[in-house]
Amino acid sequence: MLMRCNGSSHEHGNQIEGTKISFVCHVHIATERYLSVGKRDEGFAKPTAGYNSAIGALRRLVESCNIEGLDPRDNGTAQLSFEDA
Repeated sequence: MLMRCNGSSHEHGNQIEGTKISFVCHVHIATERYLSVGKRDEGFAKPTAGYNSAIGALRRLVESCNIEGLDPRDNGTAQLSFEDA
């Protein structure tokens, strides 16, 4: 897992920083800092106001990770197409 966009349904604690994100949308990002000390790849997260719905989270993920072939603006009707390499 390199990035994950979560909703506001739970708390998340950043163990190294000793901070807590309480019931707000947040983005998990794998960091070298967490991995180098044996923490989970999803251990670090930061709060975001960049989305407040599942479609918004998908848009954020698609844009942030430069994912091609999926357009979250089509309200969930997109079909992924894989071309032969």
